[in-house]
Amino acid sequence: MLYDLSLIGQMGKNDPSFIDAVVSLFLASIPADLNELTEAYVEKNWKQFALAAHKLKSTIDTLGIGIISDTIRTIETATTTNEFDEKALGLQVNKITSILNEVHKELSEKYPQGN
Repeated sequence: MLYDLSLIGQMGKNDPSFIDAVVSLFLASIPADLNELTEAYVEKNWKQFALAAHKLKSTIDTLGIGIISDTIRTIETATTTNEFDEKALGLQVNKITSILNEVHKELSEKYPQGN
């Protein structure tokens, strides 16, 4: 499993309606958030890119998506300080997009009411 909802469970005292609400928010917001990240990358708008990465960092941490936790931090820091390789950054964007799309798919199947 690519995600871990235990933090959400702790935050909401294991209230299923709280977990459902957070998952629903993720399912609703992640397509636009990923689009924002991708567009900023394509347009080479590094300030917007760093902001989009920062926004996604919270989602990734809240949903316990550890496999890309370091990646999102790396690209946020790199674009904030303007110390990055654009090609490597593109590969990292692809990785984040792929993982978040897979998590979105898995959560959509597990929490169909959130769609």
